[in-house]
Amino acid sequence: MTELRDIKGIGPVTEKKLRAIGISKPRDLLTYYPSRYKENRLDNEQPWVLQETLMLLCEVTADPRLFFIRKNLTKMTVKTIIDGKPVDVHIFNRHFLKKMLRPKTKIVVTGSFKDNFRHFTSSDLILHKNFKAGMKPIYSVADLSEMSFHKWILRVLEDDAILPQERLPEALLVKRDLPLLQDTYHKIHAPRNKRDVAVAQKRIKYEEMLMFALRLHAQRIQTEKTEVPRKGYDIEKVRRFIATLPFELTDDQKQATNDIFRDLKKDRPMNRLLQGDVGSGKTVCAMLAAYATVTAGEQIAFMAPTEILARQHHDTFNEFLMPLGVAVRFLSASTPSEERKHITADLQSGKVDIVIGTHALLSEDVGFLHMGFAIIDEQHRFGVAQREQLREKGCHPDVLYLSATPIPRTLAIGLLGNIHVSSIMQLPKGRKPVRSFLVGYDAMDDVFSVMEKELSKNRQVFFVVPLIEESDAMNHMSIDAFEHVLKKHLPEGKSYAILHGRMPDDEKADVMARFKDNTTAVLLSTSVIEVGMDVSNATMMVIINADRFGLSQLHQMRGRVGRSGFPSKAYFVADDPEKARERLHVLIETSDGFKISEADLRMRGPGEVFGLSQAGIPRFMMASLLDDAALFKQAQSDAADVFSADERKAQVLKKQAMEHVDGFHLD
Repeated sequence: MTELRDIKGIGPVTEKKLRAIGISKPRDLLTYYPSRYKENRLDNEQPWVLQETLMLLCEVTADPRLFFIRKNLTKMTVKTIIDGKPVDVHIFNRHFLKKMLRPKTKIVVTGSFKDNFRHFTSSDLILHKNFKAGMKPIYSVADLSEMSFHKWILRVLEDDAILPQERLPEALLVKRDLPLLQDTYHKIHAPRNKRDVAVAQKRIKYEEMLMFALRLHAQRIQTEKTEVPRKGYDIEKVRRFIATLPFELTDDQKQATNDIFRDLKKDRPMNRLLQGDVGSGKTVCAMLAAYATVTAGEQIAFMAPTEILARQHHDTFNEFLMPLGVAVRFLSASTPSEERKHITADLQSGKVDIVIGTHALLSEDVGFLHMGFAIIDEQHRFGVAQREQLREKGCHPDVLYLSATPIPRTLAIGLLGNIHVSSIMQLPKGRKPVRSFLVGYDAMDDVFSVMEKELSKNRQVFFVVPLIEESDAMNHMSIDAFEHVLKKHLPEGKSYAILHGRMPDDEKADVMARFKDNTTAVLLSTSVIEVGMDVSNATMMVIINADRFGLSQLHQMRGRVGRSGFPSKAYFVADDPEKARERLHVLIETSDGFKISEADLRMRGPGEVFGLSQAGIPRFMMASLLDDAALFKQAQSDAADVFSADERKAQVLKKQAMEHVDGFHLD
C-alpha cells in the first residue's frame, strides 16, 4: 500500500479531494487528527434529567408517524418503550428511516427530554445493531464521507509496513510516560476511552513541542558562537540625561532599563522583547538604550509599522535628544527623493545617529556606517524575513522589540525565537484609568451629549468606524455615513477632521498635526489611529461597530485617550450590546492590557491576533504555545538532554535540528 488508490474506496476523484487537504500518500492519513470526539455510551441506567443530553436504547412499539411541516422540514414521531416506560421520540428530517422503524425494532436515540419524560427530542437515531460503544473520532473533512475517511485510516493502521518507526529516544518516553508512536496512532484514531485520547494527545503535543525546542536549542548554540564587542557607552551621560527627564521612571521602567543595559554590556547580541500596556512608557526605555548606544559611537535603526507611529517616535526622540547633540532623522516612503538622498548619505557617513522610519528602512539604498542597535516596534506586524532584513543592516546588532500587545513568554519564544522578555506592568504616575461603557445605537444621543461637555472644556474626541466607504458585503458604519451624523451633533465653532489609510501621507501628517495642536476638536478615523496617536488633550474615544474589532485592538484604540491627568471615557458601540457583552465584558471590567491580551488570545487564537504567516508562529497541528506552556517547558529541558546524549535516535534528532535551524525563521 504505497499510493492512496491502493486503499479500498479511494478512486481518482476522492484522491484529488484528499490531496486538496494535504493528504498525498497513505501515511498522511495518520497525521490528519480528529477535531473532536463523540462518546457513545448508553445512559439507560442513569437517572433522566430534563434538558440533559442522553443516549438511550429503546424499542419501537408502532409504525412512525410522519408530518410535513414545510418545504425541506419534516418531523417524525416514533412511539417507543424505554426501560419499560412509553416515550414518544421526535426527530426532524429523518423521514428516510421510516421504513426501517418497524415495531420491535431496537434503536439508539441521542437527544433530551425538554419539558417532561413522555416526549424525547432526538438529534440522532441509529439501529441498535449498528451502535458501537466507545469513543468515536470526528474529522473535519468537507466534501468527504466522514465514515469512509475513518475506515481508510483504520486500513492504514492495519498495515505495519506503513506505520512510521519510533523516532523519540526510549529514555524520553519513559521519563515523560509517553506511548510508542505506533500505539499513539491507534489511540488517537481508534480510542477505547477518554484516557486513550488524553494519552495520545499528550504524546503528539509533546513531540511537536520537542521538535520546536530542539531547533531553538540549535539556534542558541549558533548565537553563542557569535561574539560582539561590548558597548562602551558613557553611563554618566546616560544618568545625567535621566535626571533631566520631566517625569520619574516607574519601578518597572527602571527594571526594564536595567535588563536592557545588562544586555548591552554582554559580548553576545541582545535579543529582548519589551512589552507593556498602552502608554506604559516603553518608548522611554528604548530611548535611553538608544542614547547609550549613541555615546558608544554606534548608530540606531528604529522601525515602526505605520507612518503615524514612526513620526510620533521621531518627534519624541528629537524633542529629548536633539538638545544633547544627537542627530535624529525620519524616513518613510513619503520622504521626498532629494531629502532621502541626503539622509541615506548621512547614514552611510555616520552623520545620522538615529534613523526612525517605516518599512522604508529595509530598502537597498539605506545603509549604515555602523548600525549597532535595532529597535522594532509592534514587532508582530512585520514578517520574519523583514525583521531579519533590518538586523542584516548591521553586524550582529543588539535588537529590542517593543509590543503593546502583551503575550505569555512561551508565545514570545514562538514569535521571536530565543528571546528574553521584560514587562512593564505599571502605568506612569498621574495616569487615570479610562472609564469604559458598552452601549447600543439607541444611546448615541447620550454619547453626543457627553461629547459636547468634553468639547466645552476644550478637550478633544476620537470617533472610530470600521470602514472608509459603505459596503454591500458588510453592514458596518463607514466614514462617509458617520460624517453626516457627526455634523448634526457637532457644536458650533468646533471643527472635525477625517483620517484613514488611503489618504496621501502628507495629508495624514497634516491632519495629525492639527489634531495634536488642538486646531481640530474631533477626529473621525478608521483603526489607523490604533497606534501612534499620542494626544494628551483627548479625553473621549467612541468606537462604532466595536464588536467587529479584536479585544487587543479595542484596548489599543482606547489607549489613545487617558494619556494625561484628565478623566477620560471610552464608548464601545455595538449593534446588540447584550450579545457583544459576552466577548467585550473584559474591556469594561479591566484596563489591564495583560489580562485583555490573554482573553483575546484565548478567544481568537494567536493566528488571528498576530497573523501566522507574518508573525512566524510555529504551525503546530495539535500543540498550543498558549495552552501547553508546562509541556513546552518540559520539551525545552529535554532538548538540552537530547543534544548531550550519545544514543542513536538522539543524535538523529540533533542532526535534523542543526540542519533545519534558520536563524530567525523557526516555523
